[in-house]
Amino acid sequence: MKEQKLPYHIVAGAFRDERNAQRIFEKLSNAGFKSRRLQKNRYGLFPVLYGSYASYGEAQAAMREIHKTQSSEAWLLIDEL
Repeated sequence: MKEQKLPYHIVAGAFRDERNAQRIFEKLSNAGFKSRRLQKNRYGLFPVLYGSYASYGEAQAAMREIHKTQSSEAWLLIDEL
């Protein structure tokens, strides 16, 4: 079975210090999010995701909820990771 592509990602933040990225990742995981840490990007930052979604609509709905309950700083990344 082919793995489902999840090209829509809600970004919690990108951190210069990897320990901060790990701390936020653990906080989001403990709060029930399917959070992910990404590899260091070309800017030297460690991105942390609330989660990844298959459709734009699904991601938008999740982001609205995150903006209400978690952080208005979250943003949507569209990328085949």
